[in-house]
Amino acid sequence: MEDTVTHSISIALYRYLCQHIVGSEDHVKQIRLMNSVRDTLSSKEESVIITSGSYGEGLDMRGSDFDIMMVSSILEVYEDLKLQFNPTKTYFSMETDDVKPGYAKLKLDYSRYQYILKQCEEQNDTVTPNISIALYRYLCQHIVGSEDHVKQIRKMNAVRDNVPSIKEGTIITSGSFGEGLDMRGSDFDIMMVLRHLEVYEDVKLQFNQNITYFSIEKDDVKPGYVQLRLDYSQFPRKLFKWCEEQNGKLNLSSTLYKQWFIQNSYGIAQQLLGDTESARQAFLQSITLFPDEFYNSAVKRLLLIG
Repeated sequence: MEDTVTHSISIALYRYLCQHIVGSEDHVKQIRLMNSVRDTLSSKEESVIITSGSYGEGLDMRGSDFDIMMVSSILEVYEDLKLQFNPTKTYFSMETDDVKPGYAKLKLDYSRYQYILKQCEEQNDTVTPNISIALYRYLCQHIVGSEDHVKQIRKMNAVRDNVPSIKEGTIITSGSFGEGLDMRGSDFDIMMVLRHLEVYEDVKLQFNQNITYFSIEKDDVKPGYVQLRLDYSQFPRKLFKWCEEQNGKLNLSSTLYKQWFIQNSYGIAQQLLGDTESARQAFLQSITLFPDEFYNSAVKRLLLIG
């Protein structure tokens, strides 16, 4: 009987971890595969990038940090046995005296590179590299940018977000670029907070007939996702086009909304580039997806094109 209870508790704990913390087995495999692809694309001939830690194992847990290792092909570290000498490499030996548990000092034994000497400091007649400072300088020079550069991007984001923000909503630049990190290959994330939409989970907010209300549905969805069920709207014609019926309920469809949004955005971009025909085709596709001329600005733009 005790073994049966223990087995049931283990299965319940496993399911809870999959649904609320770790994610399903397929979800973990997808993260591992994504890490492997990103590491391969980021690695170079002189260094290899390895995503490590819990995220490297495929565990995307809330509050967990993001660990990356860089294995350099021109640096070698030894403890007792000196490796075969290669004049093109830099050699460090480990010093474990007078250091905290779990740490070591790296004493520079040989290097022909002047920039490595500049990243070392002299202690007790030995040259010990300050790896943290070296990494900080490398990130500032090659990946993230200086502190002033990051501040300038954040200020630019704040100004740009305030300019297009309208009475109905607020634009927020988010993601890594929103934090001021302009990294190669990173995407550009934008959030729009609409004042006439409200979402609740357990407690329904004070009713306002001018507000559209969605409730959160978490059953039968992937970890980290929810479904938004339409409960009330005074603009049914507009929202019904972006909803799908499931089990007699209307759920907001991100796919339908993205199709409409992308076509409109693509049409506007082609207008700015002077390609009127491509813009016309994009607006026609947008009207096919969402033919309501009152709510779809593509109708007016198509009439202006002629």
